[in-house]
Amino acid sequence: MEHALFLPTRAIPDPLPDGYDRLYCGIEFCERLLPRPARVLELAAAAQASGLAFTLVTPFLTDAGLPAAEALVDALALRGLAFEVVINDWGLLHRLSGRSLHLALGRLLCRQKRGPRILDLVLPPTAFRHFRMAGADAPHQRALLDALGVGRIELDNLLQGIARPPGALPASLYYPYCYVTTTRLCRSLYGEKRSTGYRSIGPCGEVCRNHLFALRHRTMPRPLLLRGNTQFVEHRELPEELEALGIDRLVHQPEPPI
Repeated sequence: MEHALFLPTRAIPDPLPDGYDRLYCGIEFCERLLPRPARVLELAAAAQASGLAFTLVTPFLTDAGLPAAEALVDALALRGLAFEVVINDWGLLHRLSGRSLHLALGRLLCRQKRGPRILDLVLPPTAFRHFRMAGADAPHQRALLDALGVGRIELDNLLQGIARPPGALPASLYYPYCYVTTTRLCRSLYGEKRSTGYRSIGPCGEVCRNHLFALRHRTMPRPLLLRGNTQFVEHRELPEELEALGIDRLVHQPEPPI
């Protein structure tokens, strides 16, 4: 079992903590926070100096963000560094497919049933098993991923458990924060001052780097955690027999990512 540490691009400790084989760095949910290529090269070099493999995480993208994300990949490739790319945008996957890269399908594209309300649903066994599966493991999706050169998928640690078919692609499992949903509407754009207006897309002060909100509602069996434009639920218990599920990597997130 490989153990990876997922850290934000601005908070890399020196030295890196022990007990990990791989370093995940990058931005998963907001293209506005993408680092510059020089910073990514620094992070990859720090991982290499510590004997860790390196994974670059990229978010879902607009037309404006697509070249910025691709520039990060190009910078690593031109430097000749060994690295893997987690892709959360079909457009970026299309651009990178066919290149000599190690590609992983990010958890935004793997289509899992993640919301905590599923714990209160009364479902027949067949439906419950269905909600433990990932869309990325469906036969037609697997054929597409094979054609695009994707060799791994990234999964969330579902509250209802995980089921996978025999012969599925190798998978990484993120813990303890399970991604629930994300949007381009960012509550953090309100900033740190009280506001009566509703702002959706505007100037970004990167307030999400400093604030985490707990959201509670009577219909939710567990609180949601809001970081920037994304909601998470905490789930620390790992499934049994991970290797039988095709999971050969655990990705530890010390805090909900951005």
